[in-house]
Order: sequence, then structure tokens, then C-alpha cells
Amino acid sequence: MNVLNSLFAYFPFLEYLAKTLNQSLPTSNRFKKFLSSAKAKSRRVDSFGSFNSSGKTFDHVIECLCKHGISGSDICIFHTSYSALKPFEPSPGSICLKLINLLGGEGTVVLPTFPLFKYLKRHSATNTCEVFDLLSRRCWTGDIPRAFLGIEGVVRSPNPINNLTAYGKHANEMMKCNIADEIPLPCGKNSSWEFCYKNNAWLVFLGVDAVHSMTMIHLAEDLWHDLWPVNRWYVRRDFLLNIDNIPVVKTFLERDPAWSVHYCERSFKKDLVAEGILTSFTFEGLRIELCKSKPLIDFLKNNQLPAYPYRFIRSKNLKN
Repeated sequence: MNVLNSLFAYFPFLEYLAKTLNQSLPTSNRFKKFLSSAKAKSRRVDSFGSFNSSGKTFDHVIECLCKHGISGSDICIFHTSYSALKPFEPSPGSICLKLINLLGGEGTVVLPTFPLFKYLKRHSATNTCEVFDLLSRRCWTGDIPRAFLGIEGVVRSPNPINNLTAYGKHANEMMKCNIADEIPLPCGKNSSWEFCYKNNAWLVFLGVDAVHSMTMIHLAEDLWHDLWPVNRWYVRRDFLLNIDNIPVVKTFLERDPAWSVHYCERSFKKDLVAEGILTSFTFEGLRIELCKSKPLIDFLKNNQLPAYPYRFIRSKNLKN
């Protein structure tokens, strides 16, 4: 952990302050450039330092995961960095196939496949509709998820926000009712994320920082949104969904991105490690982090701080 991350871990207000300043400053500001480069450097050092000098392959990475408790009957959500895994396996497609070989029989491979959207104007310049084509392979979560979308037999969630794609025993059931609610939440009732939580899925982070990529935490706010203590937490987004060549317009709710400055991820990670919820280790230069869904969400639900791991929310924004 570098110096900046260490400071943020023990003094979360500094992280909140840095994020707030970073958000309010113009892109050309020197301090903003410094923060961006410092954060990028810290993630490279902490998460992307794959050297693999001994010539290990991705098969050895899988063996390492199995030694840490993952079995062929598990549901696993893989957050991945191809740049970190490339020294072990040159092809994103072959990485996907090896994960399927491990879990695709009795277990389930799950990858975040967050889409890149096109926009359609609706009525005015400020009223837009985003387009989500279930068959498109356009996603911003990396080369490995993009390759996964091209494999025959994968099942993709029809919910465009925090989108998941799966292969294996539970894939169809996981996606079955994702947009059944009138206004669905991405990690709420009937979501693929809720299914993974109920089945205590593994969260596996390969070459990426766990708390920076831990979408599962939104389940604590989405699944129990009536109990969430913050007002005006969500914004509405309209999507034109293309499902089986049938266009459907549907409204979804999502956490307002403005709240992200309150997410104190470094102190959150320190807490997860201290509680034994997050396991973090290095294999041949590859940072690997693991945790189970239920202990993670139980920890969030039982925390005494309101809206944890979001911090320093003004009392006027909290519900009475």
C-alpha cells in the first residue's frame, strides 16, 4: 500500500476531501492531475504488478484459487484486468474458456459486462433515452468480459446498469426476472446481483483493486432501499432495450454519481481485511483478492455508521 492509500485508510476524511476537490476542479487543474496520476500509480503498483518471472500459466492461477477455497460447484463473479493476466495467458478468450472449464458444469462463471450506450433524443435535448442492445459486445469492463460475451451459451442480464453475464448451471435462473419490477434497481430485488448474494457467490478480483471494483456493495442500498438512510440517493434513467429484437422502453433507478465522493474505499478495505472478510495476496506478481458475498453484505448491514461505507454525509441529507 503506498503512502497516499495509507493516509486515506487511517484518515478517511482526507480521501473524502481529495475526491470532493477533484470533482469540483477543472480538468486542467494541476492538483486534479496530481490526484489522478497518484491514484493510477497506486493501483498499478498495488494491483497490476504482474511479472510472472517463473513462466506460470493461467492454469496455475486457477490452482491457486482452488487452494483458497473455490470449487467447481461455486458461483464466482470475476473482476479482471487483462493487462495483469496477459503474462499468464495471451488470449482473453482462452482465459474465459479456462474459467468455464473450472465452473461451467456444476458452478457458474459470472463477469461484469457494463455496456457502452448510445443515446436517442426524446422530446428535447435534455430528455434522452439510452440504448441497450442485449446482443452487443460493446462493454467498458475490459477485454476479458468482451471476449466472454462472444462465447456461445452465455446468458446476459437484461438490466443495463451494473450488467452481468454468466455461463453455467445457474446462468438462466440468475437472469430470469431481472427487470420484472416496475422500476428496477441494478442490485435490488430480482437482480442478478441479489441471486449471487443469496447463493453466497465468491467475488474474485484478479489484478484489480477489490474495493474500487466491488459493485456488490450496492446491494446493501438497493435491496433494502426503504431502510437506506440518505435522501435523494437515486436518479432515474430511461433505456430503450432491444431484447429478442423487440424494442422496449423502461425506466431504471441508479445511485446518483454525485454520492461517489463519499465512498471512502481505502478505510473500507482496511476494515474488510481486519474483519477477515477480504483475503488479499500476491501470486507471481499478480494481486488476487477474494471474499464471499454474504459476509460482505452482512458486515455492511450491521455497521453502526449510517450509509457505511459512504462517509461524511451531511445531516440534512439523512432521513429522519
